[in-house]
Amino acid sequence: MKKLILFQAIFLFSIIEIKAQTTETVTINMQGIDTTDSLIKPHMLGVIAGPAANGGNNSVPDLTTRYQDIGVTSVRNNDYRDDRLDMERMFFCGTYPIDATTPNYPKWDCSPDSTQYYHFTESDAQFKNWIDGGFLPFFRLGGEHGTTPRRHDYEGPRSTEETNWIQAGLKVVDRYNSFGGDTNTLKGYLDIWTEYPHHNFWDRDSIKFNNFWCNTFDSLKTHFPSLKIGGPGFNTSVSTILGNTGTVKTWINLFLLELKARNLKPDWIGFHVFSNDIQDFYNAALNYRKLLRAEPPFDFYTSVWGSGNNSFFNGTELICDAWGFENDELLPQSTRDSLFNKQRGAAHHVGVFIALQQAYIERAYKYRGGEEGTDTTQSISGLFYGNANAVYKPTAYGFKLCSKMQTIYNKKLISPVYAVTSGGSKIWTLAGEDSTGNKAMLISNPTAKTINLSLTLNGSSLSTSLFPYINHYKVTDTNDGQTPSAWTNGAFVLPPYTSHLITMRNNITDIEKPIILPASITLLQNYPNPFNPTTTIRFSLPQREYATLKVFNVLGKEVAVLVNEKKEPGTYSVNFSGSNLASGTYFYRLQAGAFVQTKKFVLLK
Repeated sequence: MKKLILFQAIFLFSIIEIKAQTTETVTINMQGIDTTDSLIKPHMLGVIAGPAANGGNNSVPDLTTRYQDIGVTSVRNNDYRDDRLDMERMFFCGTYPIDATTPNYPKWDCSPDSTQYYHFTESDAQFKNWIDGGFLPFFRLGGEHGTTPRRHDYEGPRSTEETNWIQAGLKVVDRYNSFGGDTNTLKGYLDIWTEYPHHNFWDRDSIKFNNFWCNTFDSLKTHFPSLKIGGPGFNTSVSTILGNTGTVKTWINLFLLELKARNLKPDWIGFHVFSNDIQDFYNAALNYRKLLRAEPPFDFYTSVWGSGNNSFFNGTELICDAWGFENDELLPQSTRDSLFNKQRGAAHHVGVFIALQQAYIERAYKYRGGEEGTDTTQSISGLFYGNANAVYKPTAYGFKLCSKMQTIYNKKLISPVYAVTSGGSKIWTLAGEDSTGNKAMLISNPTAKTINLSLTLNGSSLSTSLFPYINHYKVTDTNDGQTPSAWTNGAFVLPPYTSHLITMRNNITDIEKPIILPASITLLQNYPNPFNPTTTIRFSLPQREYATLKVFNVLGKEVAVLVNEKKEPGTYSVNFSGSNLASGTYFYRLQAGAFVQTKKFVLLK
């Protein structure tokens, strides 16, 4: 009997010990400003596709208000079900419109000087959808893999069509960089090609692609020197494993050598990562930077393009112009669902945002914003379900946490990219502060472990004597992360597969209001437009300016003054009501310093 009792006691102790081992501990120290890169970048909050429905598919909702709510800053065009804003639709040498019976598609064997071959009605509507929603365009010129309205007969122009394609591309870029009579409507960036090398986007060999891409870049840069032009969207990283072997894919090697041989330095290099491991994203960004700077383990390129600040590619930005989950069909369905549609996916996405911010790249674009269709059982990539209500997934709420971090606490502080816990697990961290010294930490726990986190500030334990008001936001399957819990002492508990934002503030009256510091004065198209009777006008100021925003009728008579005062730098939204006005066309004008811009809007009662 004593032996039985002893055995039961040992067994019970073992169970308790195993349970205890599932909770791990870690201490993270926040320090001062990160002088390497002092800003948490806003355009890591980019998405691919939308917000308008794919190809006019009315069963999928427009996601404009959803994108605005979660903090999407920029949209890139690339949608397998929608090639409206792509060269094969905008410049087509066959009979238009294109449908399933169109004999040849794409077709670029006609004169680019003939206006009859340009078709901008649908592309204008999609581009306007971006502008009206207040999203910065990340305009990709070509390289779509289309299935709507019909599959492509080939991918990329044939050798006899390349010159036509490039000349037509100049006209397309000119149109969308002066859209609606404005200037710089591409907002400084241009992407030449979707993805390379991948036979869905280019079906000839790599040498031909390199020559075509370089010719296109050379022509575009000559005509549009102020645009930051780049690509090509490398579809895997420097090395799939991304270790320290110095392995470089053959086609990446050939592409970079071609650029150097022709003395063509792109403004940015784009790469894609689709993985369910956050580490891959961080490693990819670091290794591309090392490659361009010929730093170990890629220092054998020193003799080719120099190294460090003397590298030919020094100053070339890095952009992750497509990222997302790996659609691994061998994973159990429960695991797939937890990644694509549940809190585990939110932890992954927040971790990727952190990893790319910590790797000092410029921009990133999540594939995709919304789902391709309405079948919720096939939901894989979107932040929202494709149903009529565009229901938020936890990934959307994780995205919103990232936006809160970036727009409020955007002065980047030094913190570990990732911290290893007592049990060897890894959590990802990003620290920042606002203009008044309030601080925050964004955290991803992508592991199956519960982790107790202790925070220190420059070595001192966090306490309410340092910051009286400390809040903990958490995204799970049952918590959207919008309402925080107050913290007074002890460890922060990070359950498995969760994402978190911990804010530390000095004053309860401090409102966590986004503060965005734009690069230039911008007046956006109102939304909605037409409107009845209210609409919203957004504008941005990069510095303190005396600003006026006024509304005029078609006779030039002033009918409303919406703003007439000095404004601090930031982005503003102003509501306008036309309830006392007649239906018709009106104009609103922003004047700030030497900047004056007018836009048209329509009141339709």
